[in-house]
Amino acid sequence: MGKTPKSELMTVTETCRFLKIPQQTLYRYLQHRDIHAFKLGN
Repeated sequence: MGKTPKSELMTVTETCRFLKIPQQTLYRYLQHRDIHAFKLGN
């Protein structure tokens, strides 16, 4: 894995860099609820 994040909240791009995975894989994990996420704002 990459560096330890400075915050508990990360963007999609930051998460992909941290996990060293492509965005497509991250979205698949989110769809299957393998990774928990929430949207801030709108």
